[in-house]
Amino acid sequence: MKRRTVARWAVLVAVALVGGTASADIGKKVRKRLAGKILITEKALPTGLDDDNATVKKYKSLAVKTVKHEVVQGIPTWNFHYTAFLKTAPKVSNLAFDFYTTDKKPLYVADKRFTGVDPKIKILSGVLTINEDDNVNKNRTYVIKLTGKVRGREKVFATTKVTFK
Repeated sequence: MKRRTVARWAVLVAVALVGGTASADIGKKVRKRLAGKILITEKALPTGLDDDNATVKKYKSLAVKTVKHEVVQGIPTWNFHYTAFLKTAPKVSNLAFDFYTTDKKPLYVADKRFTGVDPKIKILSGVLTINEDDNVNKNRTYVIKLTGKVRGREKVFATTKVTFK
């Protein structure tokens, strides 16, 4: 195999391992009630809870609206767990978290791209790292949209709002 092909496969495997969760672990009713939402949490969401109502309540209680930074090599950096409950399966393998300001006229400021995503997935979860070099700033609130280009058009699958401290 060529070196470039090996590198591509390594990236795809890394995304597959980090960027997904088994939606079978989360009940259909839970997925439906949280469809279109991205939950930002300090730790990965627990799975295998018995009751769907209790699961939704637990997940919502674990979601945070503020993420504190840590300084890495002199740069404010934010690390957080996310679980995106997609409204529909994306039917594409390239997705992105797009970051927008919450100003009267929202501005697109950054993105984090995922490749090799299962086009049939309804839940996407993992850990995201973003820093000021990516064009986000401390003490700002952002709308995060999980998007993908479907048939030439940008489609939003889930959203949330978070403040970076």
